[in-house]
Amino acid sequence: MEKRKPLYIPIKTLDSEDYVSGIGILEAVIIGIALVITIIIGILLAIIFNSLVAIVVGIFLVATVVVVIKRDNTNENVIRKISIIMNFNRSQKRYSYVFKVSFDDNYREDYE
Repeated sequence: MEKRKPLYIPIKTLDSEDYVSGIGILEAVIIGIALVITIIIGILLAIIFNSLVAIVVGIFLVATVVVVIKRDNTNENVIRKISIIMNFNRSQKRYSYVFKVSFDDNYREDYE
């Protein structure tokens, strides 16, 4: 008898190394850029309003960027998922064709 090998199924094959689950080098760079921009916006808001508004806006902006950029276990982030949904909504879902069946006379009498 021939001995069969078990089927190998890969689990979570990622396209890059992650520092933290879902955050690799590209995501870390994007979060760093967002952090720098947020600090600049925070300084301007602290001058115009007060420091509490600047802190709240800063935390909100950085948290939003992290949530949008972080990849899940299917290796997709929120932006990619939205683009998949938009492409699906644009795709054709109704096909215009006519289905015709030819019946012989005996079979047609049963349904009339």
